[in-house]
Amino acid sequence: MRYSGVRIFWASLLVFISICFNSCSQSIDYNKGGTDAKNYYQEIPYEMINGKLFIQVTINQRTARFLLDTGAPTQLTPDLAKELNSLFLNSIVATDANGNKDSLNLVELNTISLGKISFTNVPALIVANELYDCWKIEGVIGSNLLRNAIVKIAPVKKVLILTDNEQRLGLNKSHSAKLNLLRNKQSSPILKIDLNNRVNLEVEFDSGDNGFLLLSPQHMQQLGRFGAFNVIEKGFGAVHRSIYGLQKMDSTYRLVFPTVTVAGVTFKHAAVETIANTTPRLGTTLLQYGAVTLDYKHGKFYFDPNSSNIDLTEKQWPVDFTTQGEKLIAGVVWGNLQNQITPGDHITAINDVPFPKTNLCQWLNGKPILENVEQVTLTIKNTKGEIRKVQITKQ
Repeated sequence: MRYSGVRIFWASLLVFISICFNSCSQSIDYNKGGTDAKNYYQEIPYEMINGKLFIQVTINQRTARFLLDTGAPTQLTPDLAKELNSLFLNSIVATDANGNKDSLNLVELNTISLGKISFTNVPALIVANELYDCWKIEGVIGSNLLRNAIVKIAPVKKVLILTDNEQRLGLNKSHSAKLNLLRNKQSSPILKIDLNNRVNLEVEFDSGDNGFLLLSPQHMQQLGRFGAFNVIEKGFGAVHRSIYGLQKMDSTYRLVFPTVTVAGVTFKHAAVETIANTTPRLGTTLLQYGAVTLDYKHGKFYFDPNSSNIDLTEKQWPVDFTTQGEKLIAGVVWGNLQNQITPGDHITAINDVPFPKTNLCQWLNGKPILENVEQVTLTIKNTKGEIRKVQITKQ
């Protein structure tokens, strides 16, 4: 979305749709059903919007738009589950990535096709969420459906490749890591990465997240003992959304890891923001630098880099934005800027250009702003109705 030649920067918004399960629901096994296809190879085009991957599937003799989320089990919207008259299996208590809980119904997805590959009798959660309405999706393809396949996400061609024969992909074993698929009963792909040549960390590759590396403050404290990172600054606020809404305001930290090594490929100067109530994970920022292959069948992770020298050094804004109603607000405020801006303050204008009303869907699907800009002046309206201007600089 554009206004008066200025483009809004949406990159500070991270949306998590992965679902993890508490101890009350660990008896539920999502690893059922699958495909009977043999010696298959299928390329499926995907669309990427702000780090989210969307594909077209065939279900109930028609085409439907689904999200690819390797960090979650397969999901259906309530309307689609009703249309399919899906068989009820169980009810579970689910906890989203922000620690919010709710009861969800688990059903059996009779048949769904990705290209010409059909999957049958796969457990799926029924999830109603405004994020899904914004993306106009009818469900989520999760790791429990893909667990016996080899899945390559090829960003150059923008295709998802499904096969049961790794020889067809020309994979480089020197750029691989072992996958642990047994940590939970939804086959979440978990691998070990190296941090600054000091410590290994188990992380989940989560295609439902658009960041690079995500950690909680608790993991930061544990890793701090090994000198694996430098703390850049502390912030306070909330920008991250999950299936049950915006996270609670909390302290957060910006860290820089001198090196992060993933499947034998080293990333330099990786900036990380901590997020409360999250498990360590790698997100789809990885796809900006190469192709990812999840070999569920043989328990291997591959990363095929575009370059042998990957430097993630980048400047950061001292405030992350989000939306509230139809307003752009300060989400997380960093460092000394907390003396001038408070989380929740309304951003009414940028460089004296009034900022238009912006709902959640426009925010999720909109184009970036503040691109190619190093400094802007924000017009701020606080909760008392007081208006002031604050200049911010990317550092």
